[in-house]
Amino acid sequence: DSLPKMNLPFIPVGKHRAFSIKGDSMPPLKDGSYVVGKYVESLKDIKSARTYVLLTKHDGIVYKRVVNNIKKDGTLMLHSDNPVYQPYPVQLYDVLEIWEFTCCLNLSDSKPDELNMGSIMNMLRSMKVELASIKTKAGSPK
Repeated sequence: DSLPKMNLPFIPVGKHRAFSIKGDSMPPLKDGSYVVGKYVESLKDIKSARTYVLLTKHDGIVYKRVVNNIKKDGTLMLHSDNPVYQPYPVQLYDVLEIWEFTCCLNLSDSKPDELNMGSIMNMLRSMKVELASIKTKAGSPK
């Protein structure tokens, strides 16, 4: 209740909070950007492949793409969109709060070469998927 309040007209109904992002693990977001998240009331609402801000006992605040493995082994697998970083599991007992991505706010201007980096990464990811598809088709009998 003591945190500052702010109105953003495009935010859906629910409890929201903004978190400052550190590092380069989730492009195109840059160090210093803010992610606005909606509070996740129930673990059953966590959908795989979506991004969340997690408050954890050991890692503090992290923003990652989540794979929900709760039913399988009681963990959430956290993935960075930057392929340099390896995915890692987080035990549910280590998670204090979960906030689903709503929007991001960038408070600094981008340099032209930074804008191209995101599109280059997207192009490389696309090419990887297309190459995998071509390899599969080439290896399958007709």
